[in-house]
Amino acid sequence: MTELATTITDCLRTAQLLPPQHISSKPILDHFEMRNCRHLDLLPKLVQQWQIAAQTDISQKRKIPYQQVWLWLKECQQQGDQLRVDASSSFGDGFKQWLGWRFGWYLGGIPDGQRVGIASSRLGKRLDEKTTWFQILRNYCQQLDRSTQLLFTVAGTTAAPYVMHAAGLFNLPCLQTTIIDSSRWRYWGQLVWNTITSQRQTANWSTIISPVVDNGVFPVTPKNLEKTPARDRMLISASDKLLICHLRPNGNLQQLIKHRLTSLWSTRSSIEMKLPRPPVKQCEVVCPQEHDISVSERTDRTKAIYPVNKTKLLGTPWLYLSHWTRRQDGPWPDQTRDDWLGELILEQPGRYRSALSSLQRIVRQQQLLATNTCIRGGHQMVCFTAAPLSHWSGLHTYQAHRGRRDFEPYGLCIKHTWLEPRGIQPVIYGNNDDWNQLTEQEQPFFQHRFGNKSSTTAHRDWSVEKEWRHTGTLSLKDLSYKDCFLFVPTKREAHILAKHSRWPIIHLGINFELLKQSSG
Repeated sequence: MTELATTITDCLRTAQLLPPQHISSKPILDHFEMRNCRHLDLLPKLVQQWQIAAQTDISQKRKIPYQQVWLWLKECQQQGDQLRVDASSSFGDGFKQWLGWRFGWYLGGIPDGQRVGIASSRLGKRLDEKTTWFQILRNYCQQLDRSTQLLFTVAGTTAAPYVMHAAGLFNLPCLQTTIIDSSRWRYWGQLVWNTITSQRQTANWSTIISPVVDNGVFPVTPKNLEKTPARDRMLISASDKLLICHLRPNGNLQQLIKHRLTSLWSTRSSIEMKLPRPPVKQCEVVCPQEHDISVSERTDRTKAIYPVNKTKLLGTPWLYLSHWTRRQDGPWPDQTRDDWLGELILEQPGRYRSALSSLQRIVRQQQLLATNTCIRGGHQMVCFTAAPLSHWSGLHTYQAHRGRRDFEPYGLCIKHTWLEPRGIQPVIYGNNDDWNQLTEQEQPFFQHRFGNKSSTTAHRDWSVEKEWRHTGTLSLKDLSYKDCFLFVPTKREAHILAKHSRWPIIHLGINFELLKQSSG
C-alpha cells in the first residue's frame, strides 16, 4: 500500500501537479485511503497541498504565487472537476484490460449516460467526395437519445473532429477525451494546468487521461494490444455502444473490434455497423450563411465558349500570365475550419473542393485570394506563371512531397499589361546566399531554385515555372472581358463555369487528352 501511495505521489509530482518536494515529501494518501482508492478523487488532496504551500510561501518573486494556484484549484472543486486515481472506475473493465492503470482528469465531473462512440477507419483526402460517410454520421447523431446517451470521442481518432463538430451543430451532449500514449507526465500535467487556468468555452464534458501509472497493477491484456495506439484502444474499449462509419479490412480498427467481440466485458449487440435509413425529418440546425458574393451583370459575352483549336488566344507572342487552380483539401484561405466542417457534415453545396470548384469560387468572388503556402517567410501572395498554356504537358508533373500533380488544367489567364500596373513582379530564383542578400521588399518574391534541401542530390529546377507574384489578394472586379480568359478541360465544365463568368472560356478538349498522354 505504501509503495502504491508513493507511486501516485511521484507521478503527480513529475506532472507538476503537486508543490515542490521540499514543502511536503510525504505520500498524499495514507494507508486507510489506499484500501479503496480506485474511486477516490485526488483533487481535494491537491487543494490541501497547495493551501499548505501558500501558507508557507514567503517568496514575492514567483511568476504565479502558490496562493493563486490554490484559488484556481478551489474553483475547480466548486465546478465539479475530479481527478480520479483510476480512470477505469468510470470507463469500465474494457478500459482497465486494454489501457492499464491511469489517472483521469474530468472537467465538470463524470457525466451520466451511455457513452456512444463513433469510429471509422482512415478517410484519406477528398473529404468532399465522402458523401455516404457523412450521411451515416448525421443519421447516427439523429438516433442519439439526449436524455440517456452522449457522444464519446477520443482526440486523434479518425472521426473525432467531425463528431465533436456535429455535437455542436445538433446540440448533442458529448464527452471529449484526450489520452497520453507514452510516459509524458510533464505533458499530461501541462494539459491539466491549461484547463485549470484557461476560461472554459464549451458546455460539454472533457477528460484527460494520464500515462500508465504502474504497468504491474493492471497489465494490458492481450499483450499485443500495447502496439496499438492508446487513442484507438480507448475509443473501442470505453464506448458502451460503438457505431462504425467505415471499416477497412485488416486495419487497426477491425482488429480491435475482433478483440472486443471476444472479450467477456462486451456484447455483440453493443456494436453497430450499417447505413441507417435517412430520416423523414432532418436535424434542426442553423446552417452557416454562404459568402456574400457579388457577381457582375451577365452579358452575351458570358456565353463565349471556345474549343482550343478555334481560338487565337493561345497564339504567339504569349501575352498572358496564368493562375492555375487545384484541389483544396481543407478550408478555403478565407474560411474557418469550423465553417468547412459544417459544410461537410451538412452536405452544403459549398463543400466541394475540386480544381473546377476553386475556379468557380474565384469567378463568383471576383478575386484571387493570397496565401502563404510554400512562400518562404510566410508572405501572403498570389502566384502566376509566364509559361504559355501550350507548355502544359511539361509542367503537369507529380510532386511526391505534396502527394499531387502540379498544374491541373483549370485556371485563368490575365494579360500582363493589366497585371503590371497592379504591382506584379517576377520571382527571384536563387539559393540561401541569394536570399540573405535580398531586402525585405524583395524577399516575398524569392523562390529557391532547386528546393531548400540539405541533400546534395539533384532536385527539380523550379525556374521552369517562370513564376510571378502579386502581394496580397488581387481584386478582379475591373478586369475586362478582353484582358482575361478561363480554361477548363471539357466543354461540359465550360458550360458550368459560364453560368457565373463574364470572361470567355476555352475548353481544351481532345488536345488536353493528347497532352495528358504525351506527358506520361
